[in-house]
Amino acid sequence: MDRVVRVLFKHVPVLMESGGGVLAGFDILFSSLIIINSVLGVFNLIPVPPLDGHWILFRFLPPRMGEALAFIRPYGFFILIILMWTGVVGGIISVPIRLIYYNMVDLVNAAVRVL
Repeated sequence: MDRVVRVLFKHVPVLMESGGGVLAGFDILFSSLIIINSVLGVFNLIPVPPLDGHWILFRFLPPRMGEALAFIRPYGFFILIILMWTGVVGGIISVPIRLIYYNMVDLVNAAVRVL
């Protein structure tokens, strides 16, 4: 990400003259933005009723299983809280988050090499 920050701010002489110390803050900011957006996106796809993943799953289930999913809809928030409290959600979303983060960083670095 350091290369991205240097390319984005190469026309700001004050930042470049500081020896890159100021740019490190932007590097951390951009990395954090990628991680936060990845976590929110993957978390929202978990197929528990208050989240959007529930509606995606509901669309593709057979009618009988859809009825079972509709039955737990009022309890979905409590199920989600229990899953978060036990750490199951972290285990479910950690692998996709890592894949998304490293692929995004590689994609950005490849784009910077082109510039």
